[in-house]
Amino acid sequence: MSSKNKRYMNIAKACLSAINQTNTQSTDLAYQEVFDAIDTAFTEQFGLLGSDHQKMRDALDTIANLPEDELSQAPQIARLALKKPH
Repeated sequence: MSSKNKRYMNIAKACLSAINQTNTQSTDLAYQEVFDAIDTAFTEQFGLLGSDHQKMRDALDTIANLPEDELSQAPQIARLALKKPH
């Protein structure tokens, strides 16, 4: 499953969970629960994207500041930044 599909699936699951938990409540309260679930899911997903972004920026800063005689290390630094956590 692609990363985008995973993000959408997580948000959909959060919405469905909120809907299932609010089936006996008023419509307005049910909507608010779903909106809150969407906000939470987006916040979690953007947090992951933000940490990935920072990791890439740090790698690029490191590469940009390498002395000329150490530029051969750039590919390894980039590979480490792109490596998926387990």
